[in-house]
Amino acid sequence: MKTNIKILLLLCFAIFLVVPFARADAQTEQEVIPGDKLVLGGNFILDQGQTLNGDLFILGGNGDLNAGSTVNGDVIMAGGNLKADGRITGNMTTFGGQVQMSASTTVGGDVNVLGGSLQGEEQAKIMGKTTTNAGASLPLILPGGTNIRIPNINVRINPLWDFLWLLVQSFLWAAVAVIVALFAPKPTQRVGNVIVSQPIISGGLGLLTGIIVPLLLVFMAITIICSPLAFLGGLALVIAWAFGIIAIGTEAGERLGKMGNADWTLPVSAALGTFLVTFIMNSVGKVIPCVGWLLPFLVGVVGLGAVLLTRFGTHSYPVEAESMTIQPAPLEQTPVAPSEPEVKSDQD
Repeated sequence: MKTNIKILLLLCFAIFLVVPFARADAQTEQEVIPGDKLVLGGNFILDQGQTLNGDLFILGGNGDLNAGSTVNGDVIMAGGNLKADGRITGNMTTFGGQVQMSASTTVGGDVNVLGGSLQGEEQAKIMGKTTTNAGASLPLILPGGTNIRIPNINVRINPLWDFLWLLVQSFLWAAVAVIVALFAPKPTQRVGNVIVSQPIISGGLGLLTGIIVPLLLVFMAITIICSPLAFLGGLALVIAWAFGIIAIGTEAGERLGKMGNADWTLPVSAALGTFLVTFIMNSVGKVIPCVGWLLPFLVGVVGLGAVLLTRFGTHSYPVEAESMTIQPAPLEQTPVAPSEPEVKSDQD
């Protein structure tokens, strides 16, 4: 009887020791989220004590990293809201989004915010550099030699994120193209017509402008008096560059619609064509690192030259066909000699 009691006590003691460890292991497995996490237009919440072993990518969604949570990787957000109260071991990068930090926020790498807002960074613990709204321009290679500062974003991006970022760039271009086509349809078509009819002249003018104008802007920026003019000139150059690319995309979209016998409106043609053009240009730059920049550069200079030839699409180039029509010279009429009066003979 005593032996049975001792055995029961030993079993109870063993159960008492094993159960807590089993519960702890189960809880640990439940708190750890393995792999990368992709959020497309939804909500992601990382509660206290939870750990994400991978990168967090948010596209047009909301992220809530509560205090005590950990992301063992990078946080990349393209449009949306992020409340980062937890710990991020890598870099945090957001494009056109809003980030809210607090005193419990810890970032082991750099913080890069382009075209968005960052709040509470003074209270947070950021181990790397903080870059906000630096070089926040349209996501495409600008003319060489412009000396426009673009932040160095050290983000560990795998091929999936790289492909998604290419899609985001093209979608942004398509959205801008729709706005331009809605509010400036005629100027966009004028620029597109010049690109098709005069590609060599447009490319030559765009190349000279892309080389000479940035140098002049740099010299103007050195002086304090001309620095505002240099800023306005650089802004106008970027707008003209982007307008030319949108005009090329619109022309490509219209030609695709004609090939498919589809009656697309101008905004639809602008959106589809610009999406394809920018996606192809940026993809070539990724696939061919050494000379991949050549295609975007050539497309950009041709579009820039066409914009300048048409004065931002306000005039046609060359002159309108009706004004160039040669009027035929009036036909000269041969003077008719007056007929001599008949002389009557004396016999009559």
